[in-house]
Amino acid sequence: MAAFLAMLNVTICSAKMIHEPLLEDGSKIRLLTLRNRQVQEQYDRAEQREHDSKLKCDLDNFSFNPPSSGNERRRSLAAHGAILPGFLALSYAWAQDSQRRQVSVNGESTEVTGNLNSGLEALEASPIIRDVYKVWADAICIDQENLQERNREVARMRDVYRASTNIVIWLGEASDESDLAFDFICGVAHAWGRGLREAHAYLCDIIPHRGVELFRALTRLISRSYWGRTWIIQEVACGDADTLILCGRKSTLWSDFLLTYSSFRPYRHTQPSDLSRVFQDVLQETDTRVQESYREHVRYWEWEKCDQLQSMQDQMASTACCNTTLLLHRVRRVECALPQDKVYGILGLLKEDIRSKIVVDYTLPFTSVYRMFARAYAETSDRLKILLESGQEEDLQLENAGMPSWVPDLRYEQRHYRGNDEPEYNAHSGTRSHLEWSDDGKVLYAEGIIFDTIDGVSGRLSNSFDQIPDDLSPSTCHTSVYGDFTASRESFWRALLGNRDLAGNAPDERFSSILHSAIFDPDFQPLKIARTGTMAGHAFELHKFLSKNSTFTIAGRPLEEYFSSPVSLPEAVDPSWGHTDPGSAARPYVAAVRRCKEFLYARRLATTVGGYMAVLPFKVRAGDRVAVFMGCSCPILLRSTAKGYKVVSACYVQGLMDGEAISMLHSGRLTSEMIKLT
Repeated sequence: MAAFLAMLNVTICSAKMIHEPLLEDGSKIRLLTLRNRQVQEQYDRAEQREHDSKLKCDLDNFSFNPPSSGNERRRSLAAHGAILPGFLALSYAWAQDSQRRQVSVNGESTEVTGNLNSGLEALEASPIIRDVYKVWADAICIDQENLQERNREVARMRDVYRASTNIVIWLGEASDESDLAFDFICGVAHAWGRGLREAHAYLCDIIPHRGVELFRALTRLISRSYWGRTWIIQEVACGDADTLILCGRKSTLWSDFLLTYSSFRPYRHTQPSDLSRVFQDVLQETDTRVQESYREHVRYWEWEKCDQLQSMQDQMASTACCNTTLLLHRVRRVECALPQDKVYGILGLLKEDIRSKIVVDYTLPFTSVYRMFARAYAETSDRLKILLESGQEEDLQLENAGMPSWVPDLRYEQRHYRGNDEPEYNAHSGTRSHLEWSDDGKVLYAEGIIFDTIDGVSGRLSNSFDQIPDDLSPSTCHTSVYGDFTASRESFWRALLGNRDLAGNAPDERFSSILHSAIFDPDFQPLKIARTGTMAGHAFELHKFLSKNSTFTIAGRPLEEYFSSPVSLPEAVDPSWGHTDPGSAARPYVAAVRRCKEFLYARRLATTVGGYMAVLPFKVRAGDRVAVFMGCSCPILLRSTAKGYKVVSACYVQGLMDGEAISMLHSGRLTSEMIKLT
């Protein structure tokens, strides 16, 4: 015990000597000065050998004057250079690596992760440090043992990164052919700067010969642990085109990284750029091994983070805040050591009226932090968007910890009924929310309409080719609110697509071909060998789902009766599901299959007591209620309890997504109430 206390005392004394206290008003900041070789020349050779064994730096306090306006660019601070020297803000992964390293700070030895140590060493070796030799790295520049200081400094991380001369992204040491990936990024940027012809020549030179390794290297680069860290969202969003990316001893700019990504990115739903057209032309002329490597490794869901981070950069530059829905989508897909950081890590990107209501306090449990965020988000808008983010599996521990169902659990992903770039649905018809809170802040009362009750629930659609549990509930309602069978068939195919195409627009009438009976044919069976994520994979997964639920009744008819064979679609059932001719009759069908698979994934078909069709999440149960809230763009699925209602999830109900319930309310056919959400 004595030895432990002695060690603890040394640690505390060391912290005191390293960290000179910062003023609570935020007028000071600590910055590192790396002692590069020029500085170390003052030591004799014996001392030099000792000094070379570990990284050495000085940590000093400086006056700090952050941008006066939220969207003022950090380079405007150049005029204050005498007060705040130029510095680089380091963005890196707090890797939980076992290789801890000792660094010398103000002559005292302190321990850092191996990843931070290697990042600082890379900066020390980089030419940019000669011009801007101060560095801000949170693990050292913030006294991590001082909880009050951590609370204050975390609250102003946005100001620190936006006040820096530049942000430096450290991806880690060179590995997994990262040098090849960086050489390609720099090569594409250089060639593109010289024109389209030069870019074509460069791609023709490298893709056929190095494409197999290159696509693998690029995917490994974007899969590094750095990109899966919560804090980098804010750090990258506060940057710009000149943000520097380091990996080993290679470097590039964020703008060049994005340019290269745009050259090979899957087209998705956007128009391809000139550079991407050149890339695709070159790719089509290469060996099939290279093409297969591209299809295997270049997956949109791996790279979409680049689009999202760039959108956040653009939003920060123009409005000094980011779209909250986009932020929550991103933060739910990354990791952090403390669940509170799912809020604190994006604090600087939130709108000022939300940010001002959130207090950084690491003594609070994450459930309280999430509730504080949810209330701030709900109170500062006339739209009840927070309910679209809410709903989690029943968890008694969370409930006992004071986590209401209307508070989103940001530790887990949440599937929305629309893409980030799609327009919102309009179930609320533009109405504004009316909210009240219980005294303890745990119960939310929101004005809405209890509209209907879930009747039947189909089986599940999953990417897995394995057997899916048979947990469906048969429908008892045999009526259709949509009219005769012809009208019901139209409503059914629109429900399968969420009444939208791949780009989020109203679907072409030709998308009704999704009801072609070919999807049930044995010809689809060979597609089970297809990879998940390919068009053939989409088709087989949909085939399996519909076949499995062929007897599920909708408006008194089995699901399979809604499908017919109005036209011949020979290309559509081709096991290869390759590129169909733009004029082919199969093309709308192929697009409809893809949209249907994406929309139904991890969801079920359902019917209501009132005769509506719905697409709902796995966790739905027969007897759940469908509610339309003022200010909420989608209907919300609720589960009745003795204390009120629990939020299950947002949901899609065909014929209820464009203000129909509000029209019924205005005509006197429905009444609203203050619904108690617990």
